[in-house]
Amino acid sequence: MAVLYLADLCEAHGPAFCPTYHNIHRLLVTALLVASKLNDDVHHFNRHMSECGGVSLAELNALELELCTRLRWRLVLGKD
Repeated sequence: MAVLYLADLCEAHGPAFCPTYHNIHRLLVTALLVASKLNDDVHHFNRHMSECGGVSLAELNALELELCTRLRWRLVLGKD
């Protein structure tokens, strides 16, 4: 699901939001966090994910909100 979130983000908002060598870790850790929260009954806290992804907690929180907003909170795939 995380990869599909990134594909939807790139398609909807153009190259500025597509994964690159410089931003892939931030995009991937954020998409994995959101997908985990949606699909798993038990998920890791944002602090743990930020430590694993090498970003600050504040940045991950902001990225999570931005991803959800950019996807217009349509996180369940295949449902329009």
